[in-house]
Amino acid sequence: MSKRSGDDGLVLSFIGGLIAGALVSAPVAAWLSPRRGADTRDEIRQRGIIIRRKAVTAVRKPIELAGDTAGKLQDQVSGAVDKVQDQVSGAVDKVQDQIGELQDRVKGESIEDSLEEGKAIAAQKRQTLVS
Repeated sequence: MSKRSGDDGLVLSFIGGLIAGALVSAPVAAWLSPRRGADTRDEIRQRGIIIRRKAVTAVRKPIELAGDTAGKLQDQVSGAVDKVQDQVSGAVDKVQDQIGELQDRVKGESIEDSLEEGKAIAAQKRQTLVS
């Protein structure tokens, strides 16, 4: 039984120390605090609002900048694609015209006729070179 009463004494000592600490520290904390609790809570709330606004602004600016940059890039790419399409279209038209001209020149001619024409041109060149 003596052990149990010793434990009870320790518990009572702990509770007594806890109460004494609370009684001493509460007035000291109130005396040393720079302002009232309500004022501190209001200041914390205001700082939270300011931080939230700054965070929203900090996030919104890069998103808007990325959107603007993407729009500009899309315009540039679209312009480059249009330019390339125009150039390719012009080249295709020229090639088609040249094919049409060649087909017109070759139409109705046989291989023998073409060979004879080539020989005649070669003979004229020879004559020009010899003279």
